[in-house]
Amino acid sequence: MKKYFIFFCILLITCISCNNEIEPTTFNKDGEPITMDQAKYLMKDILSTVDFAFMYNSPIPAKTSFIMYDYKEKTNVETTSPEYDAWMFIENPFYFSDMIPTYYNCYYVNTLSGQIELVKLKSPPQEGSGELFSMTNFVLLVDAGSSPDTKTGEREELLRGFNPTPVVTHSGHTYAVIIDGGINQNYNHMRYWNMCQFLYRTLKLKYGLDDDDIYTLVCGGPSTTWYFSNGFSSSSYLDFDLDGYDDIDYSATSTNIDTVFDDISDIAMAGDNLLVFVTDHGGLDNNTSSICLWGSEEYYPEDLSDQILKINSGVRIHVVLGQCHSGGFIPDLMLSNVSVTTSCLKNEAAYVYYYDSAYSEFLYHWICAMAQMEPSGQVVSGVDINGDGFISYYEAYRYAYNNDYYRLNHPGGNIETPQYQCLTTYFGANYDLVGNYSYVPRLRDAGSQVDVSYSHTKTLYVDDCPPGVIADFYPSGNLEIIAGGNNYATIRYTGSQPYENSSSNYVYVSFRNSNTSLQPSSVDCICWKGGYYNQSSLISLSFGGNPSLFTLPQYYNNIGVNYVWSSSVSSWFPLVQDYYAYFNTDDILPLIGDTVSVSFNNPLGESTVISQTLENMGYDIDY
Repeated sequence: MKKYFIFFCILLITCISCNNEIEPTTFNKDGEPITMDQAKYLMKDILSTVDFAFMYNSPIPAKTSFIMYDYKEKTNVETTSPEYDAWMFIENPFYFSDMIPTYYNCYYVNTLSGQIELVKLKSPPQEGSGELFSMTNFVLLVDAGSSPDTKTGEREELLRGFNPTPVVTHSGHTYAVIIDGGINQNYNHMRYWNMCQFLYRTLKLKYGLDDDDIYTLVCGGPSTTWYFSNGFSSSSYLDFDLDGYDDIDYSATSTNIDTVFDDISDIAMAGDNLLVFVTDHGGLDNNTSSICLWGSEEYYPEDLSDQILKINSGVRIHVVLGQCHSGGFIPDLMLSNVSVTTSCLKNEAAYVYYYDSAYSEFLYHWICAMAQMEPSGQVVSGVDINGDGFISYYEAYRYAYNNDYYRLNHPGGNIETPQYQCLTTYFGANYDLVGNYSYVPRLRDAGSQVDVSYSHTKTLYVDDCPPGVIADFYPSGNLEIIAGGNNYATIRYTGSQPYENSSSNYVYVSFRNSNTSLQPSSVDCICWKGGYYNQSSLISLSFGGNPSLFTLPQYYNNIGVNYVWSSSVSSWFPLVQDYYAYFNTDDILPLIGDTVSVSFNNPLGESTVISQTLENMGYDIDY
């Protein structure tokens, strides 16, 4: 976002403003104070680089005192304007993290000289600063997220070119719940509203949902009394789709969430679909994740789980959480009819979209995937992994995961590691938002557990191919195909050293339809290794507090086998067992040499044990 240009402007302005040896001259030859239009002209280059900016509608008298809010220290701080009358401009904040703005750039334009001085404020003027600083006296100049009725011409509306191709088939009725808590005016960032609007338009234009099927709980609700952190009133932001009708139903409180889920539980039937979407701040209270609702109310994993349990168990429910520490919600939501996507791990923050602070990083990519289009109208490719024409929840997750700037550029740095979990095999990968069945080719083995490593054979089948798709098998190493058909192959091991050389023995599967190659998801059909994996460093670890997550590489996912997890730490036990496991670690540190292990039979029918020694994992306890 033109960071270098901003830096240059700030450096130049700062250098000018710090030269106190030069006596300022009057900007106007007649000595009259500069006008509002003149002040905006002087600021035009700076304002062209920012996402939002507003100015006070009259000059601020010299040495005017006002109150600003210190987000980091969570307290009010008094400050004073310069020793001259000035026009006051404030632009978008610079963030320490998702929840903590470091400072706001405030520019004072001297009403006599036109000289510009940059001051870094903790926040815009807050309540208690006096009538002089009433938010109604600020004039909006730039807002990247404004609707046509509030924009002033400097920026086009964010979704002006958004016209996704509609999905024409549906299975069951679909409902959506959109939650944006916002905490309070100080924390209620414009990007959360932008995410709500982006999703709302996607639900209507792409997936054909009616307004009555979308329940919106946004900040202070359908009221004109709440504000965004940039100081703008909500009154112009109630209509997401610009059809002349307000689209915000409720304020984002726990009472209203209860009401919404009560309503849905009365009407949703088996075979219907429900999306629960959260874009918000998130907290970590005594090692428990939370959603920060309006009025500084905390909403915990068990609270959301209680609401979901109200819904008919035959409803396909998909939960997408974009707040900080959202990964901590996963264990409580592991139900047979639920898939969960989160922007980050339990101990991580969620971040602003790197290229445009009008959005949130992970959720921006996730909605782009679901819409197959960016807000600007640019078509998004590479989302439909299996080429069946539908975007499943897992495909949207993989696209957002693969494009998340912070995951790509800060690996292992406790910065935004998106998560996807689903207790029922392939539940989130087999359905799109409106219940269309998405084909996910996958390997399975037939017959009893025969050890292919001893020159015996094993037949591998591919299930759930889209109509007309042919599977091609490619063995490597000492494996060969001795028989096969459209969707199966019989494999035999020909080597003389079955276990020592097993690491080079793979079976690859690719898919084609009318000579067009399909690209299956990395967790669906990659390769299956023969032999044992004993004492290999293949288990990834997210250890901190309780519970702790241990997981196998993606290519062991969804192969229809039973995983048995264990640990040499006597007090640890698994709460969930799949290709991943949540251990109740109870904040007990492992000793040197302690391990976590998982055993299962791989798709070639062989007993496999993977064990990870914990001493070199670099874990960090968070009490």
